[in-house]
Amino acid sequence: SDNMWGTGLTKHLLPDILQTANFQKEWQENIDLLKAIQPNRPLMVMELWSGWFDHWREEHHTTLPEDLASYVENMIKRNMSINFYMFHGGTNFGFMNGANDGHDHTEQYVPDVTSYDYDAPLSEWGEPNKKFMLVREVIRKLVPSAVFPELPTPIPRKAYGRVEMHLCLPLLDVLSMLPKATESKALLPMEMLNVNSKTGQAYGYAVYQTRMKGATTKIRLSDVNDWAAIMVRGEETLYMERWKEATYEVKPIKKDHRRLTILVENMGRVNYGTPPISGRKGILGSVWTNDEVATGWTTYSMEFKPDFLSSISSGGSWERSPPPAYSGPTLYKSSLRVDGEPADTFVDMTGWSKGTVFINGINLGRYWHVGPQRRLYVPAPFLRKGINTVIIFELQKAPSDFTVSFSSEPGLG
Repeated sequence: SDNMWGTGLTKHLLPDILQTANFQKEWQENIDLLKAIQPNRPLMVMELWSGWFDHWREEHHTTLPEDLASYVENMIKRNMSINFYMFHGGTNFGFMNGANDGHDHTEQYVPDVTSYDYDAPLSEWGEPNKKFMLVREVIRKLVPSAVFPELPTPIPRKAYGRVEMHLCLPLLDVLSMLPKATESKALLPMEMLNVNSKTGQAYGYAVYQTRMKGATTKIRLSDVNDWAAIMVRGEETLYMERWKEATYEVKPIKKDHRRLTILVENMGRVNYGTPPISGRKGILGSVWTNDEVATGWTTYSMEFKPDFLSSISSGGSWERSPPPAYSGPTLYKSSLRVDGEPADTFVDMTGWSKGTVFINGINLGRYWHVGPQRRLYVPAPFLRKGINTVIIFELQKAPSDFTVSFSSEPGLG
């Protein structure tokens, strides 16, 4: 299954194997090419793209319902078989969002947002939309023998209102609760950390620590995959993004404050792009302090596994949320009360900067103020009657009121 771009349909032919196509707008051109390369075989679109997925910093993608209905009508009239991609939108819960990448490892790395709604005929939260209705009518018109059951009752959604995240736990106070750290002279990528029965770390965050020498006034990093928060003296936080070498001027560091902590976020594994498709994560280059390569690293794996989430939820030295001027990687905790039967909802992260949200130990996925996505989907089965524990891992800065809002409406961009 492929498409006409780059002659993908003709490069990978196998004898006696049915070739199918993937496309959206260029349906006629792809069909003509399919007919030409296998004239006496059935025609099938393996991926009829009903919409498109979103990357961070992009606009939310939508396509016209009338266009999709027209594509379906034309293909049915040509006796084609159709498989929709996607028919039902979904969610990249946890750290499972993917990413696209190019061959030169520059700005072409683009991670997907948490939502995979895709502007599909059935939404991320299972609601039929105009695309669904129009495609249904096309099939009803062209396939008289088709039987259409009644549509089910819409899934309830509820706005639970605002929740103040009144407790906080800074990153440096969390490290003692993480699995045993990996000690090494040189920096190691996540995949080489001594965790998970020595198989390394695949997802989440890594925290690198070292001691700086002398009166450090300059810190330089290279090749960070994919995003980093650099904490100097435990009070000054700097930020860096993938594939950029960056130099930071800092206040002279005294002898008793030479700890350097760097948190690195794996923002998503590449699932489509030019080889090599499996890029390592963490700090792949070097860290220099005053132009000298830093050595002697202690590296913590922060994967947010269930045992760790349970441990920090019930324990940890939680304190009242800090004043608005506070910034840097911090866990925030509160509770959401649900009266009656739980319903689907969406947690609105407007005002927060960048991070991950957990409810009852379940990783809802990432948020980032750059958009387009503003709200994360919370299916009703993730909630329970009564008290629900909400934890946010904020990497930069929380809003001044430390609140989130639970809405009945999505916020895809």
